[in-house]
Amino acid sequence: MMLKTSSHISRKAVTTLLHSPRTAAAIGKPMNTVVCIDLWLLDIAAEDASRLFREMRRQKFGRWSSYKPRHTNSPRNGTPSDTWVIEAPNDRHHVHWMLHVKPEHYTEFKEKLAKWVRCMAGLDQSEALPEGALHICPATNPEGKKLYMAKGIDPFYARMFRIRPVESGVVHGKRAGTAPALGPAVWKPLKKAYMARRPSR
Repeated sequence: MMLKTSSHISRKAVTTLLHSPRTAAAIGKPMNTVVCIDLWLLDIAAEDASRLFREMRRQKFGRWSSYKPRHTNSPRNGTPSDTWVIEAPNDRHHVHWMLHVKPEHYTEFKEKLAKWVRCMAGLDQSEALPEGALHICPATNPEGKKLYMAKGIDPFYARMFRIRPVESGVVHGKRAGTAPALGPAVWKPLKKAYMARRPSR
C-alpha cells in the first residue's frame, strides 16, 4: 500500500496548530515543553517516520500521561495536550513536538522519552542515542514556536496566516497533528466566547 505524501501542512492542520497554545492555556494545561527528534539520525526510514512517531506518542506518551498511579484518582499528566509536525528538508526528517508536562513530572518525562525514542529506533536500552538525535527544553515562547512549526504551510494559504512559508520537504503519511483535547470542538467555542467579550469599536 502506497503511503500518501505531502509537501506542505494543510490549512486545517495549521489552523488548529496555531490555536493550540492559547487553547492549552485556557484549559489549564499550558504548553511548557518542546521536543525535537531527528529521525534521520536514528536511521528511521522516511516512509516509517510519521507512523513510528505517532505510535510512540500514542502508545508510550499517551499511556504514561493518562496513567493513574495507585492510591490516587488523578492521571499522572492528564489527557495529552500537544501539537506536532514532521519536516524533511534535504531528506533529513525530524519532528517538532510541543506539549504540556506537569512540572513535577518533567524529569521523569525526559528519562522516559529517551527510552521511548530508543525503542522507536530499535535500539537497545543500554545504547546511547546518536548525538543530536533528541532535544528537550522548556517552551519559553509557545506563540513563537507555533509559528516556527507552521512554516511548512502551503504557500497558497501562508499570507492569510501571516506566515513566511519555508520548503520543508516531502513527508510520507500524516504530516502534522494536534491532540483532540485542543481540537476544533474545543478551540472554536473558546474563540467565539472571546470574540463576544471583546469591546466593539
